[in-house]
Amino acid sequence: MSSYGLGAMGGLQWGGLLADLVCVPHADAMLVRLPADVNPIAVASASDNIPDAWRTVGPQLAAESAAEVLVVGGDAGPHSIGLYAVGLAVALGAARVSYLDQDPDRLSIAAALGAAVIDAPPGRKAGSFPITVDASGTPAGLRCALNSTAPDGICTSPSVYLEDPALPMLAMYSRCCTLHTGRAHVRPAIPVVLDLVAAGFDPSLVTSAVVTKDDAVDTLSDPPMKLVIDCAS
Repeated sequence: MSSYGLGAMGGLQWGGLLADLVCVPHADAMLVRLPADVNPIAVASASDNIPDAWRTVGPQLAAESAAEVLVVGGDAGPHSIGLYAVGLAVALGAARVSYLDQDPDRLSIAAALGAAVIDAPPGRKAGSFPITVDASGTPAGLRCALNSTAPDGICTSPSVYLEDPALPMLAMYSRCCTLHTGRAHVRPAIPVVLDLVAAGFDPSLVTSAVVTKDDAVDTLSDPPMKLVIDCAS
């Protein structure tokens, strides 16, 4: 239950990574060497958001490689995770990846990653998909993803809800729908993610801004969707 940058929620006070020196517990097991041909700026989120996105589609597509995938985005959601999920699902060979949102910038990124975009608010249902992802952060988006999950399908929500949303339990029960949520176990997924990047998946399409460490404080006062701080500059 220990992780960086989450304060008390992270278990122990390991702190964040905007520091000159960082102590990494169990470094022999936790650190992963970056392949020489992978740009560190592109995979700055390989220790968190990208593996978090991978767990929403990777294991599911391994079991059903030709499945269709729906990702529901939204203004309150973990935006980068939803968009990474789109790109990873495409890279993993999903038959079709749909992205539902109303934000033009996120819709444009999703299209560039290979998704069929749906410019609409989350309705009751957006179709029937074996694999769905709630990256909306809203009760309406979560219900849309759950109602759009096909019989025996899996909906994964990387969103964090501070108040418990209502769930369509009877409909989920009738379709044997599985809802998975919780913090991702990212370390086992990091090598898989790096292999996908080396094979052509480009997470940098999600990056909104790259700034130097000197500009980090000013930028973090009003952060863009996905900020990368280049501490080597």
